[in-house]
This record gives sequence, structure tokens and C-alpha cells, in this order.
Amino acid sequence: MKTIFLLNPDSYVLEEVKEFLELSGFLVKTFKSMKMLEKSLEMGPPDMVISEISAEDGNGFMLLKKIRTRYTYPFIFLSKRTDESSRILAFEIGADDYMTIPCSTKELVLRVKAIFRRIDDRLESRQKNDSWKLGKLSLYMDKDAHNYYLDGREINFTASEWKILSTLTNEPGMLFSRNHLIQLCFDSSVGYDRIIDNHIKNIRNKIGSAWIETVRSYGYRFAGDSFDKTS
Repeated sequence: MKTIFLLNPDSYVLEEVKEFLELSGFLVKTFKSMKMLEKSLEMGPPDMVISEISAEDGNGFMLLKKIRTRYTYPFIFLSKRTDESSRILAFEIGADDYMTIPCSTKELVLRVKAIFRRIDDRLESRQKNDSWKLGKLSLYMDKDAHNYYLDGREINFTASEWKILSTLTNEPGMLFSRNHLIQLCFDSSVGYDRIIDNHIKNIRNKIGSAWIETVRSYGYRFAGDSFDKTS
């Protein structure tokens, strides 16, 4: 079930849109405050944000700019602003769609579904070369965006975490010593083993510990099977 964060200072709009999205199978979390939405974003990204531009404590344009520095999940403006300049600016800074209020809630749901369908189709078309299975879980790597997706949910890593995980996933089952990972992923001046252990711990916190096996006193290996092996 995909999660949508919905922000609008108008209670009537908030409840009406929430109802239609939930009837269509989405999990919806509503916000009237920009501050509360941003706090929830820090706890974990949703699959989509639908937001009014104007709020009592913030501006939707600034919110989207901030989000786009870290995340690529879709963002729709649902706004009372009907001027062309607002619409153009929204798309220039990375919005996926723009609808004006009042609007057809049925059309909004169709647009939401269309965006998710495009994302799913793109992932499916590329996943066979960069996807792994572990039990019922799936992990997919988008090389161009430097992102991983765990069961379709985007997982964001630091540059160092990305280097380590991509090195391990490039050779599933291959055992890497800590020193070897340091040589492959870092400048030669980084010379202590614990840096690898710390990054592995952070990666496991984000995707789960089962994906990376520890070989005592030696190093690590990626435990997932490639998509082709399990398809």
C-alpha cells in the first residue's frame, strides 16, 4: 500500500481528498501545518506528497525545493492558485503535476495512479539487471539516480554507504575483507577497519540486517540473490 502525505490548510479539502484517495487503496496522512509535515518527512519519506502552495507556517515551493535536494518521490501541487506563473514555477522546481482547486477528486486519483504506474513501469523495465531477492523482500538499484528501492520504497544512502553497498551488490555472495572494501570504496588514507563496520551498521539499519552477512574476523558479503536466479 502506497503512502501519501497530504497537506492543505482547508479542512474540507483535506477530508474530501483524503476520503477519495483512501477509497482508491492509498494510505493517507493529512497535515494542516507545514512544520508537522516536514517533521514526518524526517521520520521517513512517503511514496508521494500532495500539497497546497500556501500554508500558515510555510510555502509549498520552498518545501519542494528542500525535498528535491534529497528525494525523488513524486510531488503534486493541489492549489487554489490558478495563475500561470505559479504553475510554471511548480514544474521548474520539480513538481510532477499541478491541479487547481476546485477540482475533480476522481481526476486527481487518476493522475496519482498514472504517476505511480509510470514509476512502477520504469522500475520493472530496468530491474532485472539491478535487482535482488531475499526471501519475500526485493532490493533494486537505480544506478543513474544513485538510489536503492526496498520493496518499491526509496532508501537514501550517504555517498560512502552507496559505494560500499554497490560494491557488495555487484558481486553477490563474494566475500570482501574490510581492507579490500577500504581500498575499493575510499581514499587510501582511510586506514582503519572500524569505518567499514560503522557504515555497514548504518546500511543494515536502513535495509535490514539479513541482506549483508558478517564473516567473523574477516569481512562481509551480500546475501541477496540476483533477480535472474529467482525469477
